[in-house]
Amino acid sequence: MSTPLLEVSGLVKRFVARSGVGRRRIVEAVRGVDLTVAPGEIVAVVGESGSGKTTLARCVLALERPTAGTIRFDGVDVHRAGRRALAAVRRRMQPVFQDPYSSLDPRWTVDRSVREALDVHRIGTPAERAARVREVLERVGLPARFADRRPHELSGGQRQRVGIAAALAPRPDLLVADEPVTALDVSVQAQVLNLLHEIQRDLGLAILFIAHDLSVVEHFSDRVAVMYQGRIVESGATSAVFEHPADSYTQALLEAVPALR
Repeated sequence: MSTPLLEVSGLVKRFVARSGVGRRRIVEAVRGVDLTVAPGEIVAVVGESGSGKTTLARCVLALERPTAGTIRFDGVDVHRAGRRALAAVRRRMQPVFQDPYSSLDPRWTVDRSVREALDVHRIGTPAERAARVREVLERVGLPARFADRRPHELSGGQRQRVGIAAALAPRPDLLVADEPVTALDVSVQAQVLNLLHEIQRDLGLAILFIAHDLSVVEHFSDRVAVMYQGRIVESGATSAVFEHPADSYTQALLEAVPALR
């Protein structure tokens, strides 16, 4: 196996939650997670709501600071990096969020939403940024005329394509896709999954794919990690996990999907 692009070691994330008037309790959302993603690899993290998978993704993206453990991206400790080093990591590690209805600013045109990362990271000249916006919109199947539209003029699938285009704009090495098809109709889910797979194949991207439905990742991911109550209870090649699940929780998830029986 090649040197990991992303390496998560012993990750722990605790939150303080209120449990009544003047009372607080500690919630351990992620409990000692180890995970790697190699260059060009698709790794799915699957589990029910509350299993800790979104918290894991947010820690990877440096949107949450871990309580313990390390996250390294191409050898850089994400949560100990200086401002410049972290900015460089964030350019190469881009998110695709779950809800295309809330992830886009309703006041912005598609052009501005897609161009945002290029502006933030000061990538290229204005002319080069405009050309890059057109290029990635075409890559996700949206004609150039969509650049002047706003989110309310788009369907859910089109909005998610804009979100993917925005993630692709700065030429990342890793996409962190947090439930990117959950809010979409089933027919549109397939289109978006196929698009992500084509992009990964053509550009050689790595993808950390967060999902709660095992059926979504069966033909999409190279490896799968199953999370339960903040821990990874089983991981391995996707085909092996589906054919011979070792953990009882994985077995229950598989049995809950009629198409897989």
